[in-house]
Amino acid sequence: MIRRALSITLIAFLMACGSQKEVRLAQLTAERMDAFWSNQLDYDYLSLKSKLGFTDRGNTTNVNVNLMMKKDSILWARFSLVGFEAARALITKDSFHLINRLNNTYMVRSVDYLKYYLGFDVELKEIQDIMLGNAPFRKEIYSLTLTDTSSRIQGQKGSILNTIGINEQYRNLLSAFSSTEHIQSAEFTYLEYKNMGGNVIPTRVEAKLFTGDRQSEAKVSYSDLKTDPIAGFPFYVPENFKRI
Repeated sequence: MIRRALSITLIAFLMACGSQKEVRLAQLTAERMDAFWSNQLDYDYLSLKSKLGFTDRGNTTNVNVNLMMKKDSILWARFSLVGFEAARALITKDSFHLINRLNNTYMVRSVDYLKYYLGFDVELKEIQDIMLGNAPFRKEIYSLTLTDTSSRIQGQKGSILNTIGINEQYRNLLSAFSSTEHIQSAEFTYLEYKNMGGNVIPTRVEAKLFTGDRQSEAKVSYSDLKTDPIAGFPFYVPENFKRI
């Protein structure tokens, strides 16, 4: 559970408190697309405190999560259950590390390990962008798609298609991922944004992963956003822990 919960937590951004507001997709024009790209969140460092509710096969687990990140370089997470640390993760551009204190084990994998849970190839930068309500792929990949009833931005990287709908603030409202090569798919709905420390970030997001007829969901609340430089991302494996 810890590993699958982590995979969704790293790309889900949801504020659980407060009442849900009605959200509407904005009709897209070339000018609104330009505003969307201008509103992408930029940063060097971010740290957040959060609460996670993870549901898989009808079972829900609630944990506290501390997150720290350096843009395009490092993503660090600490999971706590009932006041004690249960797991710690460190993701770099090419590696995935996880300490599981519930069973005294740890693992070291390439970042490709996340593909097993997400169902598509993913880079660290793309995980961070999805967390923060940014478009995960390069601007040049996307184009405007119009139908009789809606307008979307779509971009394809390899076999992965990302479909984005924007809100009236010209930020990401809906982001869906599908693949022609995998049965997994993912959906993220950014229901609300707030200004935290001068940064406009998602504060209500729903994240869902689908694998065939199996569905997993994550709900996370965030607080204490900081953008100060982070001196270190502590990750120490106790000597008695077994590598798996």
